[in-house]
Amino acid sequence: MIKQTSFSENGFTLIELMIVMLIISILVSMAVFSFRNTAKIELRTCQANLRIIDGAIFQYYLDKKIYPEEVNDLVPEYIKTLPKCPQNDALYQITGTAPNLSAYCPNEHAY
Repeated sequence: MIKQTSFSENGFTLIELMIVMLIISILVSMAVFSFRNTAKIELRTCQANLRIIDGAIFQYYLDKKIYPEEVNDLVPEYIKTLPKCPQNDALYQITGTAPNLSAYCPNEHAY
């Protein structure tokens, strides 16, 4: 008769540990990739907001033949609501002198 040897079931095998580490590393790499894309999306959103405000400044000038003194002059006739920079909710400002006014982001984003 053949005697069976039993193995202890108290721990993990090396293969099981390697598989768990592989799964964890895949999840971490996906999280890092997602975080890097978030910063890029915030930048693109801010740039789009700056373009919209610049367009509203131009429309304001075409309608009234003067330039706006501040961003709030554009709301609600030229911009429905005043957008904020998605990075930290900073309010946009108008910078420059007429006729070279443009929108300015306090976080120094530019397009």
